[in-house]
Amino acid sequence: MSRWKKESVQQNAPGTANSTYSVCKTETFFTRHARLLTFLTCIAVFLLLFWPIAMPEMRTLSHEGDRRPQMTQNDVLNVAKLGSRFTESQASKYLGNKMVTDYENYYYIDVEPHFQMLAVYDKDTKVLLFCQLSNEKTGEKIDVLKGNVAAFMQQKQE
Repeated sequence: MSRWKKESVQQNAPGTANSTYSVCKTETFFTRHARLLTFLTCIAVFLLLFWPIAMPEMRTLSHEGDRRPQMTQNDVLNVAKLGSRFTESQASKYLGNKMVTDYENYYYIDVEPHFQMLAVYDKDTKVLLFCQLSNEKTGEKIDVLKGNVAAFMQQKQE
């Protein structure tokens, strides 16, 4: 019961100076929660109107709309030839995920058909610190900067 209705009932209660007692209509869920229901209705109308506009934008934020090419095995061999001269801007051109920490930037690059390359760069100097190629099927790994990458990839395809 609202405060206004309580006060009117107390003032008009039998035995008081104003003995004209009137019965107030009880509140329902809808009258008590009118503001909440209005707010929820506004949110529902907003979502119904703007959801079709927002959906295409959300699709472009995922990997499905990512226009960067996937790294091939030939690209991995070129990275092995470049060695530590493989720059961070070159790594960001390929499809994958970037993870930033306080001191380093990690690039997880997918290599077709079932490899993944991890390139770690110093955040301040942008120097390649570590580069590793892993086979997702067998779990074996090789250091791209020091190992024989061509033999590693050829061995796993046979």
